[in-house]
Amino acid sequence: MLSTDEAGDTGFHLRSSRYIVGVAVLSQSLHDLQRIAWTVRKDARKGHIRLPELKARLVPEWLVYTGLNNAMRWEWSAIIAVIDKGSRQHGPNNSEEIYRRLTAHVAKICVIRYPLLHFVVDRRYTKQALCDRLVEAIQLQIAASGLNAILTIEQAPSEQRKELLLADYLAWAVFQKHERKCLEGYQIVSSRIDCEEIGRWNEVMFPMDEKTAWHPGGRLSPFETE
Repeated sequence: MLSTDEAGDTGFHLRSSRYIVGVAVLSQSLHDLQRIAWTVRKDARKGHIRLPELKARLVPEWLVYTGLNNAMRWEWSAIIAVIDKGSRQHGPNNSEEIYRRLTAHVAKICVIRYPLLHFVVDRRYTKQALCDRLVEAIQLQIAASGLNAILTIEQAPSEQRKELLLADYLAWAVFQKHERKCLEGYQIVSSRIDCEEIGRWNEVMFPMDEKTAWHPGGRLSPFETE
């Protein structure tokens, strides 16, 4: 199975983030991902943190770093895609489409490696029509790539699906790397990252060639320094 989450926003104004990050965690064991979340909850109680949900944006950084370090005890790998919104002065008419393209691209990379997957996405939308559009975007991306896959897609709130917590912490760590140039969390988990790609929003939204819309996004990628 795989769980996925994102960090950053889709906005195009001065207070918006430059980057939006999509992360998928691949694991053969649902129980392992849940154990990672239980370990974080245990550490939070020791630190007198009493929150119903331990999202990275809500807790102290030390808890995220501790959670990522503890997660290395179990078997999992990560797929990462990052969209660069550049100066954020101009954006698409429907900026939410960026999130759908990002999630669909992450799903496609996963399917290339594992054509039989159960895909659990942190539920972003309350309207069923928007949930359906996300599923359609994923299906269209996979079909356009000519991939044969059996992929089931579940959109569930993260407070109910504890296995999503690791994806949230990973997305936060990768976002800190790109947005804040802080590598502390990223370096903890870098050995588990199977693929990291980055694309500019306009190239991802309106690709002349889908194969060239995304570029390697590792720490030393020349694309990141442009």
